[in-house]
Amino acid sequence: MTYTPPTLDTFGYLTEDGANYLLGIMVGNESCVDRYYLALSAVVPTVHNSAEDLEEPQAADYARLPGTAAIDWMAYGGAVFNDVDLTFTATSDWGQVRGWALLDSPAGGRVLFAGFFAEPVELVAGAVTYPRGSLAVAMSVMDWAISPEGT
Repeated sequence: MTYTPPTLDTFGYLTEDGANYLLGIMVGNESCVDRYYLALSAVVPTVHNSAEDLEEPQAADYARLPGTAAIDWMAYGGAVFNDVDLTFTATSDWGQVRGWALLDSPAGGRVLFAGFFAEPVELVAGAVTYPRGSLAVAMSVMDWAISPEGT
Protein backbone atom coordinates (compact mmCIF):
# COMPACT_ATOMS: atom_id res chain seq x y z
CA MET A 1 0.00 0.00 0.00
CA THR A 2 1.39 3.41 -0.97
CA TYR A 3 0.38 6.31 1.24
CA THR A 4 0.58 9.85 -0.10
CA PRO A 5 0.90 12.25 2.82
CA PRO A 6 -0.97 15.55 2.91
CA THR A 7 0.66 18.51 1.27
CA LEU A 8 2.49 20.99 3.43
CA ASP A 9 0.59 24.06 4.51
CA THR A 10 3.84 26.03 4.43
CA PHE A 11 7.18 25.83 2.73
CA GLY A 12 10.13 24.49 4.66
CA TYR A 13 12.68 26.94 5.96
CA LEU A 14 16.38 27.62 6.03
CA THR A 15 18.02 26.81 9.36
CA GLU A 16 20.93 28.54 11.07
CA ASP A 17 23.28 25.77 9.89
CA GLY A 18 21.77 26.09 6.42
CA ALA A 19 22.43 29.84 6.35
CA ASN A 20 26.02 29.28 7.48
CA TYR A 21 26.38 26.61 4.78
CA LEU A 22 25.11 28.90 1.99
CA LEU A 23 27.19 31.85 3.22
CA GLY A 24 30.24 29.59 3.41
CA ILE A 25 29.72 28.60 -0.24
CA MET A 26 29.36 32.27 -1.17
CA VAL A 27 32.72 33.26 0.38
CA GLY A 28 34.55 30.08 -0.63
CA ASN A 29 34.93 28.56 2.85
CA GLU A 30 32.55 25.70 2.11
CA SER A 31 32.06 23.24 -0.74
CA CYS A 32 28.67 22.23 -2.10
CA VAL A 33 27.58 18.80 -0.93
CA ASP A 34 26.61 16.36 -3.65
CA ARG A 35 24.05 14.53 -1.49
CA TYR A 36 21.35 15.61 0.91
CA TYR A 37 19.67 13.26 3.36
CA LEU A 38 15.96 13.53 4.12
CA ALA A 39 15.12 12.78 7.74
CA LEU A 40 11.71 12.42 9.38
CA SER A 41 11.12 13.72 12.90
CA ALA A 42 8.48 13.29 15.60
CA VAL A 43 9.03 16.95 16.50
CA VAL A 44 8.97 19.99 14.24
CA PRO A 45 12.59 21.09 13.77
CA THR A 46 13.42 24.68 14.66
CA VAL A 47 15.87 26.95 12.86
CA HIS A 48 18.43 26.29 15.62
CA ASN A 49 18.14 22.47 15.80
CA SER A 50 21.11 20.16 15.40
CA ALA A 51 20.81 16.60 14.15
CA GLU A 52 20.76 15.43 17.77
CA ASP A 53 17.60 17.49 18.39
CA LEU A 54 15.61 15.61 15.76
CA GLU A 55 13.48 12.77 17.03
CA GLU A 56 13.92 10.38 14.11
CA PRO A 57 12.14 7.01 14.09
CA GLN A 58 14.06 4.47 16.19
CA ALA A 59 12.99 1.44 14.11
CA ALA A 60 15.82 -0.77 12.86
CA ASP A 61 14.60 -0.41 9.25
CA TYR A 62 14.59 3.42 9.29
CA ALA A 63 17.37 5.38 7.57
CA ARG A 64 17.59 8.87 6.16
CA LEU A 65 16.76 8.92 2.48
CA PRO A 66 19.73 9.99 0.33
CA GLY A 67 19.19 12.27 -2.65
CA THR A 68 21.59 13.65 -5.21
CA ALA A 69 21.60 17.43 -4.93
CA ALA A 70 21.78 18.16 -8.67
CA ILE A 71 19.30 15.47 -9.75
CA ASP A 72 16.70 14.99 -7.01
CA TRP A 73 16.23 18.69 -6.12
CA MET A 74 15.38 21.65 -8.35
CA ALA A 75 15.60 25.40 -7.74
CA TYR A 76 12.87 27.51 -9.32
CA GLY A 77 11.07 30.72 -8.42
CA GLY A 78 12.96 31.35 -5.19
CA ALA A 79 12.36 27.85 -3.86
CA VAL A 80 13.95 24.40 -3.94
CA PHE A 81 11.63 21.44 -4.58
CA ASN A 82 12.06 17.69 -4.63
CA ASP A 83 12.20 16.98 -8.36
CA VAL A 84 11.53 13.25 -7.97
CA ASP A 85 9.21 11.14 -5.85
CA LEU A 86 10.88 10.41 -2.50
CA THR A 87 9.89 7.05 -0.99
CA PHE A 88 10.62 5.60 2.43
CA THR A 89 9.86 1.89 2.76
CA ALA A 90 9.08 0.64 6.24
CA THR A 91 8.79 -3.00 7.29
CA SER A 92 7.75 -1.94 10.79
CA ASP A 93 5.76 0.89 12.34
CA TRP A 94 7.79 4.10 12.70
CA GLY A 95 5.32 6.07 14.80
CA GLN A 96 4.08 9.60 14.23
CA VAL A 97 6.13 12.24 12.44
CA ARG A 98 5.45 15.97 12.41
CA GLY A 99 8.49 17.35 10.62
CA TRP A 100 11.26 16.73 8.15
CA ALA A 101 14.82 17.93 7.67
CA LEU A 102 17.47 17.92 4.97
CA LEU A 103 20.91 17.17 6.32
CA ASP A 104 24.39 16.87 4.86
CA SER A 105 25.14 13.42 6.31
CA PRO A 106 23.47 10.00 6.62
CA ALA A 107 24.08 10.17 10.40
CA GLY A 108 24.69 13.23 12.57
CA GLY A 109 25.53 16.16 10.31
CA ARG A 110 23.95 19.58 10.01
CA VAL A 111 20.26 20.38 9.63
CA LEU A 112 20.39 22.65 6.56
CA PHE A 113 16.68 22.95 5.80
CA ALA A 114 13.58 21.82 7.68
CA GLY A 115 9.82 21.85 7.49
CA PHE A 116 6.64 20.47 9.00
CA PHE A 117 3.60 18.57 7.85
CA ALA A 118 0.18 20.24 7.89
CA GLU A 119 -1.09 17.24 9.87
CA PRO A 120 0.97 14.68 11.81
CA VAL A 121 1.57 11.51 9.80
CA GLU A 122 1.36 8.05 11.40
CA LEU A 123 3.90 5.82 9.66
CA VAL A 124 3.00 2.16 9.58
CA ALA A 125 4.64 -0.65 7.65
CA GLY A 126 4.55 0.03 3.92
CA ALA A 127 5.75 2.69 1.51
CA VAL A 128 5.47 6.41 2.22
CA THR A 129 5.92 8.57 -0.86
CA TYR A 130 6.41 12.31 -0.99
CA PRO A 131 5.45 13.15 -4.58
CA ARG A 132 7.55 15.39 -6.79
CA GLY A 133 7.17 19.00 -5.65
CA SER A 134 5.61 18.19 -2.25
CA LEU A 135 8.64 19.19 -0.15
CA ALA A 136 9.92 22.69 -0.72
CA VAL A 137 12.14 25.31 0.87
CA ALA A 138 11.44 28.91 -0.09
CA MET A 139 13.67 31.87 0.63
CA SER A 140 12.78 35.49 0.91
CA VAL A 141 14.57 38.50 2.34
CA MET A 142 12.61 39.79 5.29
CA ASP A 143 15.33 41.75 7.08
CA TRP A 144 19.04 42.37 6.82
CA ALA A 145 21.65 44.61 8.35
CA ILE A 146 25.24 45.66 7.81
CA SER A 147 27.37 45.77 10.92
CA PRO A 148 30.72 47.58 10.68
CA GLU A 149 31.92 45.70 13.75
CA GLY A 150 31.22 42.29 12.20
CA THR A 151 28.70 41.45 14.90
